[in-house]
Amino acid sequence: MIRRITCAILKFALRVYFRRIEVVGLDNVPREAPVIFVLNHPNALVDPVFLLCLAPRRVSFVAKATLFRMPIISYFVRALDSLPAYRRQDEGQDVSRNLETFAAARRLLARGGTIGICPEGVSHNEPRLKPLKTGTARIALGAVSSGESIDLQIVPVGLYYTEKTTFRSSALLYFGEPLPVAPVALEPDGTPPREAVRELSDRVENALRDVILHAEQEEALSLIERAERIFSAAEVGAPDEEQLLTRSLELRQRFIEGYAFYRSRAPKRIDAIEARIARFEFELKEAGIDPSDLSLPPTAMHTILRLIAQIVTCALLAPIALFGTVIHYPAYRLGGFLSLQLARRE
Repeated sequence: MIRRITCAILKFALRVYFRRIEVVGLDNVPREAPVIFVLNHPNALVDPVFLLCLAPRRVSFVAKATLFRMPIISYFVRALDSLPAYRRQDEGQDVSRNLETFAAARRLLARGGTIGICPEGVSHNEPRLKPLKTGTARIALGAVSSGESIDLQIVPVGLYYTEKTTFRSSALLYFGEPLPVAPVALEPDGTPPREAVRELSDRVENALRDVILHAEQEEALSLIERAERIFSAAEVGAPDEEQLLTRSLELRQRFIEGYAFYRSRAPKRIDAIEARIARFEFELKEAGIDPSDLSLPPTAMHTILRLIAQIVTCALLAPIALFGTVIHYPAYRLGGFLSLQLARRE
C-alpha cells in the first residue's frame, strides 16, 4: 500500500515537472524473467523515480547506503524495497557489507524479481558515462551461477533530458535490448572470476551507450547541439510530437558518431563545419531570426493568424500565470535548494 501511494505521488510529480515524457522500448522488458535494469545517472534522485514509476515491472533499487540514514528519505527508500550499496567515497562505510547486499540481490532475482542499478555509482553532468562499477556484473554472474537455473536478463535503460533543471522541460526513458547472462564457474570463495566480471561489465557499458547520449568530448556535444537546431529547423512538415525526443536522441547519436569519425581522420573537415555553423549563426543573429523560424510556412496570412492567436492566449492566461507564480515560487525555489544540497553530498 505504501509503495503504491508513493509511486502515485512520484508519478504525479514527474508529470507536473516535465511537460512531456516519452517511454520507448517497453517491448524489450521481459514480462516474467528476472531482470536487472541498468540506468545512466545524470539527475540524482530523479533518475530512479522514472524507472520506479514507468517500468512495466516492480523494481527494487540498489541505492547508496547513506540514503538509509537520511530523515524522511530513508523511510521511502526502505518502503520501496531498496538494497544498500556501500561506497568507498562515503565516510564511515564498510564496503565489505556489499557482500550481504549482493547475496540479498541474488535471492531476489532467484524469485523472479527485478533490480534497478545505476552502475556509474554517482550522479554527474558529464556528457559521457563514468567507468562502471563491477557490482552489476558480480550480482548477475553470481545469480545465474549459484546452482539454480534462471533466465536472467540485463536491460539497459537510458535517460535523456532536454533541460533537466528547467521546469516543464521534457524527458525520454529508453529501454534497450536485453542482454542474456550465461553462468560461469565460480571461484572457491563463491565469487565470479574477474575476467568474466570485466567482460560482462564491458557488454553492459556498450549496451548503455546505445540508449544514451554519450560524447567523449564536451566540445563535441556543444557543436552537435548547435548543428541540431539548424537541421531540425530545416525539416519539412510538422514533427511527430510523440516521437520528438526519440528522433532528437537518434539524430544526436548520429552526429556524435560522425564527429568522432572525422575528428580522428579528417579534423580539418570538422573545423570547416564548425566555422560554417558559426557563420550561419552570426547571419541569423544579425537578421534577428531564430533557427526555429526557418521551418515556418512563409505565408503572410499564417504569420498574422499565429500572432493573433499568441496575443489572445497571453491576454487570457497572463493573470492566471501571475497568480500561480506568486503562490508557487517559494516552493519552487525550495525544491531547487534541496536538490542542490543533495547533489553536493554526492
